[in-house]
Amino acid sequence: MSFWPLTRAPHMTVEQVSLPVTEDLYEHAPCGLLITLPNGTIERANLTFCRWLGLERDAVVGRRFQELLSLAGKAFLQTHWAPTLLAQGSIAEVKVELIHADGRPIPMMLNAVRREYPSGYLHEVAVFLAEERNKYERELLAARKIAEELLQQQMTVQSELTS
Repeated sequence: MSFWPLTRAPHMTVEQVSLPVTEDLYEHAPCGLLITLPNGTIERANLTFCRWLGLERDAVVGRRFQELLSLAGKAFLQTHWAPTLLAQGSIAEVKVELIHADGRPIPMMLNAVRREYPSGYLHEVAVFLAEERNKYERELLAARKIAEELLQQQMTVQSELTS
């Protein structure tokens, strides 16, 4: 079964489809969305992001984004994220851990753009859960390790047979 139907049901017209209002789409997007000042202060955060971190919006807005990152994430932000965003205007597929309200780290992928508005620059950030990606990467590394061990065993056996 295809996720996107190839044809539209004949009884539906565009006028009959209730499209989400922009604000509703922002709040319930399938990714976290943030708007921050250049210093990292969060000016706006959607409900998806707040829910993933187990925090109320009031506990997110006004905080600096850095405060939500793991120690390694904070270091990466200072050494790579901020300089790249400043120099290039965007950064993509950054893997960091944000800290949930209960203290556990949550692996996430981030994309960000730096945009100029009449009042100054803002950073717009999209946040994606990366738990499944981490699991997949661990499985790939484990499979690679097994393959390398098997290759080493095969080479050892071949060496013993030829000597």
